Amino acid sequence: MKYVFSEWKKIIEQVTGKKIFVFLDYDGTLAPIAPRPEQAVMSSDARDALSDLVKKFKTAVISGRSIKDIKKLINIKNMDYSGNHGFEISINNRIITAPSARSILPELAEVKKSLVGDVKHVRNAFVEDKGFILAVHWRLVDKKSIPKLREIVCRHIKNKKKLCFSSGKKVWEIRPCMKYNKGTAIDFLLSRYRTLKNRAVFYIGDDNTDEDAFEYLLNEYTIRVGRKNKSKAKYYVRNQDEVVRLLRLIEHL
Repeated sequence: MKYVFSEWKKIIEQVTGKKIFVFLDYDGTLAPIAPRPEQAVMSSDARDALSDLVKKFKTAVISGRSIKDIKKLINIKNMDYSGNHGFEISINNRIITAPSARSILPELAEVKKSLVGDVKHVRNAFVEDKGFILAVHWRLVDKKSIPKLREIVCRHIKNKKKLCFSSGKKVWEIRPCMKYNKGTAIDFLLSRYRTLKNRAVFYIGDDNTDEDAFEYLLNEYTIRVGRKNKSKAKYYVRNQDEVVRLLRLIEHL
């Protein structure tokens, strides 16, 4: 994994004359990780950089949040979005959801009813209903209580063959067992953009869930926020401030 700014001159040479697309995560990428989801807010510099980038290149945010939530947080015109790790996509202000996943929503709602009550017994843990996904947040949970919380979550989906367990940064998720992820979301969006040749795609993310996007875009320009040796990303930046710097550089390609 290479430091993207050290390679920037080479990247300029490689992408000159190509159609540019930019995809990026929100939490931990555009905004710092916060104790609670509603507290994760972009800096004014990040917002300005993103707003200017959208005016020049097709740009989409690929998030684990719901479409409704991420749109409200960003509130920038002419952007596309993927929410719930690919289970829903907003393109040209039209929301498209995974049809096969909708049939599982009643089962997910049933799990939520009992899960919320049990999770309340673990201090500072809480359940977020994102529509297609239930997220159990444990960033503020005492370390000694984490195994108990995990046991609670796993118990609630033990016999639910259509629901799967996944991990993010200080969050566990219960979601339909279907192959929707950030990689499939980008595949869908790029197919709708109808630009298969002479393109350069940038993807910036920080989480394990971004690895699906990094893997899908193996031949493109993938950047991880924070260096990680086992990541499939080609490049890295150190923090959100460097994300802003990178967006400004991409804007001037």
